[in-house]
Amino acid sequence: MFKSAMGYLGGVAPANMPTLPSFESTPDDALVGSVVDVGGQKVTVRKRIGEGGFAFVYRVEDVNENSRVFALKRLLAMDTEKKNLIIKEISLMKSLSGHPSIVKFVSAAEAKGVSQGCDEFLVLMEFCPTNLSEVMTKRNCKPYPPSTVSKMFAQITSSVAKMHRASPPIVHRDLKLENLLVDDSGKLIKLCDFGSATTETFMPNESWSMNQRTNLEVS
Repeated sequence: MFKSAMGYLGGVAPANMPTLPSFESTPDDALVGSVVDVGGQKVTVRKRIGEGGFAFVYRVEDVNENSRVFALKRLLAMDTEKKNLIIKEISLMKSLSGHPSIVKFVSAAEAKGVSQGCDEFLVLMEFCPTNLSEVMTKRNCKPYPPSTVSKMFAQITSSVAKMHRASPPIVHRDLKLENLLVDDSGKLIKLCDFGSATTETFMPNESWSMNQRTNLEVS
């Protein structure tokens, strides 16, 4: 059953929803083909399209809105610390949603009694079919004309500026091609993945050792 959390996590899973596999289980994903309710939004899970660390990403379709396509991110927390980080990630994503160069948040839910030995969260968001890394690979890294580069750079810096102007300011800390999604039109870039984002601020000065600076950069 999906349990409400933080005022925006909620929903109820259907009775016939299969138990989700652990990371060590068979590669066949029991979530694919099922219908889940994520905060009141019912979707059919069509395909797993990505994974990394303790997260899976799926392509899903809304069961009521002419099969509208979304992305579903599944996050597993093995302990309280990881759970709190996931809740923070969802909260930051929701607060930033609405900016044209940031992936749109739709809804989220916490799953209880689904995966053994860990807490699980589902996050429903805007679907983008590819990312800038995949686009560049398909182009064999062929350079874009300056006018296109300037438009892309403007979108990326706009999303970062939105985060830095928040109160408190948000630092993404994982800005890379894979986290820059490209929409269906191929013209709009959307920043995603706020799992490493933080609102913590530091004021290093000349007294900081190289070890202190290094530990801060990788923390």
